[in-house]
Amino acid sequence: MNDTTATDSRSGYRLGPLQFADGMSGLNAWTYLYVSLTIMPVISFLSFSQPYVLTEIIGIPAERHGQVTGLLMTIHEVVVLALISFAGGLSDRVGRRPIYAAGTLFTAFGFALYGLAHSIGDLYVGRFVYAIGLALAGVMMAVTAADYPAEQSRGKLA
Repeated sequence: MNDTTATDSRSGYRLGPLQFADGMSGLNAWTYLYVSLTIMPVISFLSFSQPYVLTEIIGIPAERHGQVTGLLMTIHEVVVLALISFAGGLSDRVGRRPIYAAGTLFTAFGFALYGLAHSIGDLYVGRFVYAIGLALAGVMMAVTAADYPAEQSRGKLA
């Protein structure tokens, strides 16, 4: 057996046109794709559902939606910007799995708080918790998207 064959047998998992890095198994690849495809709808759904929550659940008049939405987005962005570098550094210490798990749990808890809100203050708390989860999970998704593909598939996975 020559060196080329030995290298090929250790190469990463292949999924259609995607070649994963050495040491990445099919379970790694499918888990990453599953997490990516499940967390992204959760991230985008909040924006679509917000007008309904503001009008029908909280009872905020349409003319105040901009004011409330602006503050919600400010809270969200400040939390995400404050936690991004912290999440990356923490993942270097404890690993990606706990950060991914914590991010998913915070996102789910914030999403639940948001849906169960009865006041504007409840919305702010829900968005704060949701943003913590989004910062943690988002950083891990970006790092994983950079590490998992092999060089020839770089740019195809993200």
